[in-house]
Amino acid sequence: MKKMTQYPHISKIVSILFVSFVVLFIYIFRSEFYTGIEGSTMRIVSLDKNNEEALGHYQDLRNIKINGSNVDMNQSMVETDQTHLMTTGTRGIIMEGPNQEVRFPISSVSTLSFDYVSGSYHGIIQIYIDDQLIEEMDTYTEYYHTNYYYNDLSTGIGISRHNIGWYLAVMVTVFAGVYLIKHNLWKNDHFKWKLMLIGILTIGLYGVLKIISQFYHGNSIHWLTSTFSIHSVTVGVGLIGVFFLINSTVLEVLLKHYVEWLRVVYLGIPFFVLYLLQAAWSTYQDIASPFFMINILLISIIIVVLSLFLTSIRMASVVLVAIAYGTSIINKILIDTRNIPLQSYHLRQVQDGLNVADTVVIELNHQVIIMTLFSTLFMMGIISLPLKRQTIPKLKRWQASLTGAVALLLLPFMTTTVTSQVETEFYFWRMANSYAEKGFLFSFIELYNRSKITEPDNYSIAKAEEILQEYPDNLASGLQPNIVLIQNESLYDFNSFEGMELMPNPFVHMHRAAEEGIAGDLTVSVYGGGTANSEYEVLSSHALSIFPPGTFPFQQLLNKSNRRPSIATELANQGYETIGMHPQTLTNYNRDNAWMNLGINETYFTDSTPDIASFVEYDHVRNYVSDATLYQGTMNLINDREEPIFSFVATMQGHGGYDQPEANQEVLVNGDADLLQESVYFSTMKESDEGFGQLMDQLNQSDEPTIVMMYGDHQPTLSDEFYNKYMPGAEIPYQYKTNYVIWANFDLPEKDYGTISPNYLIPVLLDVLSETDYALDVNSFYQFLLEAMDTMSVMTTWGYYDPNTDEYVESPVDDEVFSQYNVLQYYRAIDKRYPIEPTEN
Repeated sequence: MKKMTQYPHISKIVSILFVSFVVLFIYIFRSEFYTGIEGSTMRIVSLDKNNEEALGHYQDLRNIKINGSNVDMNQSMVETDQTHLMTTGTRGIIMEGPNQEVRFPISSVSTLSFDYVSGSYHGIIQIYIDDQLIEEMDTYTEYYHTNYYYNDLSTGIGISRHNIGWYLAVMVTVFAGVYLIKHNLWKNDHFKWKLMLIGILTIGLYGVLKIISQFYHGNSIHWLTSTFSIHSVTVGVGLIGVFFLINSTVLEVLLKHYVEWLRVVYLGIPFFVLYLLQAAWSTYQDIASPFFMINILLISIIIVVLSLFLTSIRMASVVLVAIAYGTSIINKILIDTRNIPLQSYHLRQVQDGLNVADTVVIELNHQVIIMTLFSTLFMMGIISLPLKRQTIPKLKRWQASLTGAVALLLLPFMTTTVTSQVETEFYFWRMANSYAEKGFLFSFIELYNRSKITEPDNYSIAKAEEILQEYPDNLASGLQPNIVLIQNESLYDFNSFEGMELMPNPFVHMHRAAEEGIAGDLTVSVYGGGTANSEYEVLSSHALSIFPPGTFPFQQLLNKSNRRPSIATELANQGYETIGMHPQTLTNYNRDNAWMNLGINETYFTDSTPDIASFVEYDHVRNYVSDATLYQGTMNLINDREEPIFSFVATMQGHGGYDQPEANQEVLVNGDADLLQESVYFSTMKESDEGFGQLMDQLNQSDEPTIVMMYGDHQPTLSDEFYNKYMPGAEIPYQYKTNYVIWANFDLPEKDYGTISPNYLIPVLLDVLSETDYALDVNSFYQFLLEAMDTMSVMTTWGYYDPNTDEYVESPVDDEVFSQYNVLQYYRAIDKRYPIEPTEN
């Protein structure tokens, strides 16, 4: 009372602040107090009329929201077979022709929003509420773009069943504010402490939104039925947090002994975490009903374990929400850039990812902003709960933490036990769809569980040896050529696509090599990344499709002191010097250990001793050591060594991150200077190709017989505009195709191996040499593979090529050959008893 008499004006200031906050809140969220257009049906119609330059009537609308909420695609009505509803993943509609119509049941519409695609094949649509025309949109543009549509259809202030909650919330908050001020509850130390935390969260929200804005191309933020700037939405969320605190503080006084019942709020945490895990790239509504509750159970187990360990369910909830938020965004980035969701093996590649993070083009969508706002509000709500932390004796707290620590260690066992009870199949052609339908957490845990390599049925060393005995070693006594194996980062010749002209041609020398040698298409298991998996398949001739999904051999199988057979070990045993070079750090993808265990006895990196610079002078392209540098380094090694060499060159010049206006843009796609990423990529490939041409020219002048095989590890990740215009709808297998070429400075036979997968490249190389004066030993395993190519020429983690139907299927097309391959691969890649001796140059 003494302090009040000394500072009687403080209560008045608090009152003025509260009134100001209420007025500001109503102003910021004023759209929520409006009513919209009444009606029973919203119709979206594609018209027969069109822009005269448009090539079609195609429409692609996603994330359709009415009054800030996703429409229920299962309640929409479609009348023709040219209109398709996407009920999973990024929900929406696709119209493939004119005069198509989709109808949604409604009652009142204040706002309408959706993402839509514009491009050269797109036409005009109209949007109606009942028979009232709301909007006519021409979605034709010369090049592909993803756009955001928002329309405020509010008609004025009024009360409806959609916004009555806002009016009630303001009334309750005004009552609570008056009560709080009248009874001086704002003086409570807990109130002040919580208010400070809400302020810190508000400042943090502003910082996060500023970071997100660097990767978000929208001009404003649309949330609920309102439109915001970063500043206004931050203030709005902060005000909601303050009002949470005011109401909960008053509630604590009014409910007194019943306030502990508010702990029931914690039951909603698993559902909110599930929303976050799906929100950035999908939606919780996509999850099939049985998997929905399984995901809730898994999250609940994690919350209980964390609560024990931290001795606080409130703290455990905040930690788990933060983890779910970050995980969802990472998952979206991986799906966007690599067409694959987050899996357990990615956790081993954190440093590798950070090394190239600045080269990855990241785009965050509107959903990321919305989940950021809800995450902040969640934390503010948790802070505001009028629940006092129970006083627990120190000993019991330590006991709980110890129990929680043990539970944390057992958590993988507990969660995998839950997921293993469910029989399900994953759609490896569209892994992101499987994650959407089964839920991120279930999918992540179950794929981790399946990634454990087990012994094949009826496996034995005797059985493996029996299979190999059917293919006696083919020993040769000819001259030994140098072998140069080039893994060209992101190499793919797009010239084969109709309507595309690259000027100037960036693949002149690769085409020359194909004319003088042998060339074909390569179908790989990875897209936009996962280089080391293609690398493993080539060097080992083992197929990733035989391993469990999510296997990453360089980091799982080729750890220290685990030597396994490869082309390098075979050639070393024939007297070759085996050399590998890669212009990155030696720990990148664990290459220093992986290469050593695959029999590459000399390895050169940018940080090795000695390093690549010890035998060739560096030149750079786009901040990477150029491919020409590596090719010249290989030539130097050939000239310096007396024994034949096997040189494996893994390039970096073509690595992703092509959104670089300062980079060389010599090559254009159909003369279009606006396709920046494509121009940079193809110009980079042209410089690589010129280096390859110089290597060919030098080898032609050399007396050293040398054969070169070059292949692409995966396709680059280019812009949506490019793919939509030149590869519309071509995802599988086209996004997984690359090229290979075999060239030598001596005569090669005319051969056509067609399209193969990376595990067959080395057997093909040896088969080519077998018809020259430079034949090498071909062991039983490689002979087996050459025969296996007849029925299974393409084996990938997402499918197999069926020569009988000329289509890709999910299961092996020759069960007997696949079974034998499985036995041989386990013997060579896993079984510690495989007879391999250390090799030295």
